Amino acid sequence: MSIASNVIEENNRLRAARTLLREKLALNNVHYEDSDTISELIARWANTNDDLIIEYIRPNSCFSGNTVEFGAKITIYDSNDNEVPVSGVPVTIDINGNVSTVLTGNDGVASQSFSVGAIGSEIEVTVYAGTGRGSWSYEAISFYFSEDSKTVNSYTVVKHPSSATLTSKSYEFDSGYNDYGAKISKEVASGSAIYLIPTDLINGIDATEYGIHMQAKIVVKYGSSSGWACGIGLLANKSLYHYRDTNILELGAYPGKKGLRYSTSDHVIRDLNITSGQLTLNNVWYTFDLYYQNGNVKASIKNGSTTVYSYEGTTITFETAFPFLTIYDYGGQMIFNNVTVEEWDGE
Repeated sequence: MSIASNVIEENNRLRAARTLLREKLALNNVHYEDSDTISELIARWANTNDDLIIEYIRPNSCFSGNTVEFGAKITIYDSNDNEVPVSGVPVTIDINGNVSTVLTGNDGVASQSFSVGAIGSEIEVTVYAGTGRGSWSYEAISFYFSEDSKTVNSYTVVKHPSSATLTSKSYEFDSGYNDYGAKISKEVASGSAIYLIPTDLINGIDATEYGIHMQAKIVVKYGSSSGWACGIGLLANKSLYHYRDTNILELGAYPGKKGLRYSTSDHVIRDLNITSGQLTLNNVWYTFDLYYQNGNVKASIKNGSTTVYSYEGTTITFETAFPFLTIYDYGGQMIFNNVTVEEWDGE
């Protein structure tokens, strides 16, 4: 047989193998691309196991100018019921008709980054992984974050010093609190702070362009007789060089008092407007509201419909602002949920 005949025969066999694999995948509801190689088709077939755990990677929202990630994390339970990542699984990601196939790495993750366009632009995404698929539609907005928090997975942890330790857990429904949320605390140590910034907003908000409203429900937790503090606020710089870094505006709860504090380049904590009277610890859900626009600030803390703190006035200014939840001083800790960050028009 000639070399040409051998090549033709080999191509026919590959074509038959590709057709057979496609048929098997289709019968098992596994997505494939016409452009898939034999190796990619085999990898898809090898990962049709119904025991695969698929966790889709996507943002809560897309705001203009931000870079977001779409994809999937693939894991499976081993013989000891431990969840372990699965590598080499083809994940197909379709973003506005642009299709790419990425293999999961050693961490079980396959993802594709996407730069969000102008406000109002539409984003259509479908992710195919194993026998699963997820589809989502977005409209690019100025910025928005909303989550009924059970964990800290949607937040980026920023802390000073870098050795500071965060302890967090999902705090499920408990009749004593009549609600659930994410419980966070840090080690008892002076001069340390932990900030949770919504990862969707990790590039910051242009505070010269937009007004900002942040709201969170919080149970204030006692941390240490040497001091504790927790709250929400805006941070000028997510790279901390001090636990009270340059330009921090904070609506917080403290021993014996509550209200608005701020810091500037000298890192000193200053009272903007503080009132006496400690918030009830450990078993009351308070609603914290902070509004900011061009140096103007409004703030309130409510217990249900009862306002226990309010203020309206002026404060420090921001160019870029990073919204945060914080615990600091010696023994800061809290439980939180229902966090929202949205545009505010000043009204």
